[in-house]
Amino acid sequence: MRNGKRRWVSVIKVPLYDNNQKVIGLVGVARDVTTRKMAEDELFEARQMLQLVVDNIPMLVFWKNRNLEYLGCNKEFASSAGFSSAEEIVGKNDFDLPWKEAAKKIQEDDQQIIKNDTAKIGFIESTIQPNGGTIWTSTNKIPLHDRTGNVIGLLVTTENITERRMAEEEIQIANEKLIAWVNDLEIRNQEANLVRQMGDLLQVSNERE
Repeated sequence: MRNGKRRWVSVIKVPLYDNNQKVIGLVGVARDVTTRKMAEDELFEARQMLQLVVDNIPMLVFWKNRNLEYLGCNKEFASSAGFSSAEEIVGKNDFDLPWKEAAKKIQEDDQQIIKNDTAKIGFIESTIQPNGGTIWTSTNKIPLHDRTGNVIGLLVTTENITERRMAEEEIQIANEKLIAWVNDLEIRNQEANLVRQMGDLLQVSNERE
């Protein structure tokens, strides 16, 4: 362009024929699509940035539609489900994944979130792993809405808090031991005071009895 700015155009070209079907020219229609192209680029950059953030937070992230089919997830969740990329999980539901035995319970909970249009924040639960170990997680489930406010699915984030939970349990056990030790020390102090009082009485007594 004359002002030095790049413009994007959509061009349609059609050949012209004479009566003998011989090409004698070309007709074309060009339409300025710069605004649309810029909007598409901005949308792509925004999605790329969002995916970068989602892939690098230390928790599982995924989102579903109203039919509870997966629309997307971060890399960590895809890996936990046994996939090498987030794209492989799109269109699947919980009955297609390794935790299919718990799928009915999961979907019933998801359906309540969608039906009631109410977020469920910070609920903690334990899960038995295939190796027999137990992990603790803190989960948030948030309804997703369209422009008119209708619920179209839900966003879920799950954080593994097993180490924190174990540390809290260790602190609780240590506190209980400390309280027991203090109580025992108080009893011993009381006994020591009684012994000293008896000794003082014996010293001031002039008679054996």
